[in-house]
Amino acid sequence: MGSWPDPFAVLDVPRDSNDAELKVAYRRALLAHHPDKVGVCGGRYSIDDINEAYRQIRSEPAAPVNEELINFNEIVDLAECTETELNDGSLQWQKGCRCGDSSGYLLSERDLELNGDADEIAVQCSGCMVASGVRAEPIVFPGLTMIEKFGFGRKDGSHHGSNGGSRADSVIPSFTPVPARQLQVTNATRDLVLENAVGVPPGTFHDGQYVICDGKYVFTARVSPNLQPTDLGVGGPQRDWAQWPLKRPVNVAPFDIFQAGQGSQVYLADLQLEIDFFNPNRVSTTEYDQKQLVDQFSQTFKSKVFIPGQFLAIERGGINFRVLVKSTSVVDLDSRQDPMMNKRGILLPQTQISFTKAPSSVMNLKGGSRARGNLFQPNFEFKNMGIGGLDKQFMTILRRAFVTRMASPADLEKLGITHVKGMLLYGPPGTGKTLIARQIGKMLNAVEPKIVNGPEMLSKFVGASEENIRKLFKDAEDEYRSKGDDSNLHIIIFDELDAVFKQRGSRGDGTGVGDNVVNQLLSKMDGVNQLNNILVIGMTNRRDLIDSALMRPGRFEIQLEIPLPDKDGRKQIFTIHTNRMREEGLLGSDVDLDELAELTKNYSGAEIAGVVRAASQSGLTRKTTIGQAGKGTVTYDDKKQLLITRDDFMGALQDVRPAFGVAEESLQRCISNGMIPFSSAVHSLLAEGEKLVEAVKVSGDSLMSALFYGPPQSGKSAVAATVALKSGFPFVKLVTAENMTGMNEQQKVAHIQQVFADAYRSETSVVVIDDIETIIEWSDVGPRFSNLLVNALRTMTRQRPPADKPLLVFGTTSRFDVLERLDMTSLFTKRMFVNSVSSTEELEQVMEALEFLDIHERVEVLRQIRAKSGSNILGIGIKTLLSLITLTRVSQNPAAEFVDEVVDAINVRTGNTIKTRLQAKNGFFANGGWKGVYSGVGSTIWASAPGAAAFFVVYEQLKTNFKSRQWSDPAAHMAAASIGEVAACTIRVPSEVIKQRVQTGQHSRSFQALKAILSNHSGEGIVRGLYRGYGTTLMREIPFTAIQFPLYERLKVLTGANDKPYRSALCGSIAGALAAAVTTPLDVIKTRIMLQRHDPNLPRMGSLAIIREIKSEGAGAFFKGVVPRTLWISAGGAVFLGVYEITKYTVVRAKAEKLQ
Repeated sequence: MGSWPDPFAVLDVPRDSNDAELKVAYRRALLAHHPDKVGVCGGRYSIDDINEAYRQIRSEPAAPVNEELINFNEIVDLAECTETELNDGSLQWQKGCRCGDSSGYLLSERDLELNGDADEIAVQCSGCMVASGVRAEPIVFPGLTMIEKFGFGRKDGSHHGSNGGSRADSVIPSFTPVPARQLQVTNATRDLVLENAVGVPPGTFHDGQYVICDGKYVFTARVSPNLQPTDLGVGGPQRDWAQWPLKRPVNVAPFDIFQAGQGSQVYLADLQLEIDFFNPNRVSTTEYDQKQLVDQFSQTFKSKVFIPGQFLAIERGGINFRVLVKSTSVVDLDSRQDPMMNKRGILLPQTQISFTKAPSSVMNLKGGSRARGNLFQPNFEFKNMGIGGLDKQFMTILRRAFVTRMASPADLEKLGITHVKGMLLYGPPGTGKTLIARQIGKMLNAVEPKIVNGPEMLSKFVGASEENIRKLFKDAEDEYRSKGDDSNLHIIIFDELDAVFKQRGSRGDGTGVGDNVVNQLLSKMDGVNQLNNILVIGMTNRRDLIDSALMRPGRFEIQLEIPLPDKDGRKQIFTIHTNRMREEGLLGSDVDLDELAELTKNYSGAEIAGVVRAASQSGLTRKTTIGQAGKGTVTYDDKKQLLITRDDFMGALQDVRPAFGVAEESLQRCISNGMIPFSSAVHSLLAEGEKLVEAVKVSGDSLMSALFYGPPQSGKSAVAATVALKSGFPFVKLVTAENMTGMNEQQKVAHIQQVFADAYRSETSVVVIDDIETIIEWSDVGPRFSNLLVNALRTMTRQRPPADKPLLVFGTTSRFDVLERLDMTSLFTKRMFVNSVSSTEELEQVMEALEFLDIHERVEVLRQIRAKSGSNILGIGIKTLLSLITLTRVSQNPAAEFVDEVVDAINVRTGNTIKTRLQAKNGFFANGGWKGVYSGVGSTIWASAPGAAAFFVVYEQLKTNFKSRQWSDPAAHMAAASIGEVAACTIRVPSEVIKQRVQTGQHSRSFQALKAILSNHSGEGIVRGLYRGYGTTLMREIPFTAIQFPLYERLKVLTGANDKPYRSALCGSIAGALAAAVTTPLDVIKTRIMLQRHDPNLPRMGSLAIIREIKSEGAGAFFKGVVPRTLWISAGGAVFLGVYEITKYTVVRAKAEKLQ
């Protein structure tokens, strides 16, 4: 090996040889050094040297196995061949193949020239090539090629020379040139007619030579000695084809198909024939097998030339048949492209032939085993359909709908299956459903599709709607009756299918026409009389509305969703729609289709086309000049350069918004003033929302949800909208009661269902359900609500979307108690409280964010609010504050007016619930305002009787006991009342805790508040939760009672209430009012302690800490609520003690009368 001059020198090839040239040189070298044949050229290198050189040049890891490359070829020794001299003086050799085919090898001098004048050459006959599985590239040398698809070899390489063409078999000989002649048409013998040949007189043309008549019609000439020198024998079918009458003069000339401009496109790959009885009066009911007809035709007309439109005749079983050439396809020997359609070509044994019956034929033709190769239009290419992003869907359509129609009838019969008759395309509007159906009709070699809109089927006349359906299928039925399974495919395309073929029984018109139309289509698609030659394509945006019977296999068996395109699909669509402007040089270099595809998430194909149009219009606008105001002249300047740039597309994206995109306008209305993070709580809410978004993106959980709840006007919708917009999800929709104004319950449910159905089509989605209690039509009067809407929301918020379509659901409500009562809060994964603006410090953040007033004015405003309200606690919703700021901005003195508005919003109200809310940390409005002033009354009533009973039992007993021990009346009353209060508080404190939680909106009902404490969700403990503020209550109640009851007992004596118990009401009112006023500071401290929310991350505040907090708010904070507390207890004392004394007096008197 080391003595090699060069691997290229070993193979004798140039250094720039391509792979095909290298492979030819390698095989030539192997063949030339084969040791077992005579007459082989010698060589300087061994076969091992040749293998190694080939390996080095190709950089292959191992040497090729030369036996695999040459053992399938026969090494033909020219000495063993029969030598023949051709008409042009060249030589050809013929030798039988080892397979037994006597005409297997046909070699010419031209072959030897192309192969380096080798004394022997490796070839194979066509049969051996098929058996060997050879399908690609030249066998040995360039002159020895084969037809890849059809399995026969090209034996003559003459197309590489000047003459062009190639001869496929020894039965296509060469002839000496003869001149053209003019002959006269006469009848031909039967043999000539059945051979599809014309008879020529002796001495005119060679027997078996191709002749062309009138420059158009090609036949094989047969010398007929009986013909006159000027006659041309032509049969009836041939005269019908050429439309020649008898005696017609015809120009006849020799025809060489290899030199007639067809180049290497001379052999028929496919031949489609139509057959019928020659004489309609002489027919037969015999079943004719197509395979046998094919074999007979191939043998009879071997090497004949055929072209579409040609007529000929065949005989079988004593019956003559007329045959029409419907279509042809010829293979190009120099190319691996698909066959060329409808060109003239030579019939070979490898040509695929198929028969179909004529439209009106009564011939009984049995389907053959040959596949139907003409289903698609010639030269049809999917890339030219103008539909992008639907490759997967097209492959499904081909696999499900058309594979069986391309298969042979014999295979379908063996499998026992029928064709698919219906295909339903559904999906969002604008995704290309109608375009797909239209292009399917164009790509198929079938009857022209019938395209109808669903509503067009309906008619005002009785029975006419059903008749319209029957008319659509009439042509297919007529052809199927005459041709059976050989009939053409009939395509019926229904657009807007859901408009007519709704679920039967769902219409309310009372006519039944819609149901009858559905029944008619059901019977036509798959009824008693089945059709196998139809394909019904339906399109709809609402598959759920279509009758279920149409959806079963046998009718609309294929149900294919045409979804929104993904990124690759969007790029394909942009490429299609910008192709023309790119070719014309009108697309700017800064336009990046990948970028546009990324920016157009959830755009449909129609919307992308709209983007391209809008961008083009922007470019055209730059060439348009609008005259000065008042002149009204608009001119278009052709001289200006037209170029569509990236800026045009960016502007178009703002003009054309996707229907399944982000509802940005409605969401922006929720945050029209921007998101103002006025407190750490707001920051926490936004952070929690972002965590949910990230969890959906990362975890792949298909459904997550969150409920934002809190007081009215607290910004719940704004928080939800902000998180949704920042999510970056391509589909974000807002469901509000405003969007459903005027709808009935069913329409509202359908609207909600449609929003969620649209969300399931997007890659990732966010649905915001705003103000749930309004959507479900909640009313406290009754209460009343829509059970249908409640169930719809329950279903949709917990129904999991498809696994690859994650969904995040946000809900907002101001009535958490309502949702709890309806058991809807459990539908949400997470529940987050949105608080109001609770302090003047937070108000300052809001004013600063909105740039309301300057810094000095803001300081003064906050000072005045604290001074006038007596506290720095606000409890006002952020939306209320925004409205107040907007309102006062336009006034002459905005600062003073804003102070008045804010103070009015936090003014003191009356009543116990009002008192509790005033004393709460975040103020009256933060804890519910006027809403539910009697909330918690249930727990108050529930605990009043046993608490009061415990107090008076202890009080009356100890009062008598202490007096018997000579205690003074005030001391006895004070001690007895204090001990009685301790007993009463054991019952009263838990009820007070429950009542105040309800009054401040922490729970909707007393039972739910008790349940929450007993379940110990907060982790603070059940006893501690129930008796929160017990010590403080005693500190308040004991002083209160110690003041109230001695004073009450003394007033009873002074007013004579012991004898007149109704006077006890007045005594109780006066004593209670005085005691309440004195003990108000203790009541404020108790309220603050009871309303503390348990947070394990924050330390608990004791009484001293609460006192310091209240003290920091100013001395007036200790007497907040003193007026409502005094009035309430004064009225309560009058009722409570008055009723007690009257009841006691009545019972004692009744008992005394009974004893008497």
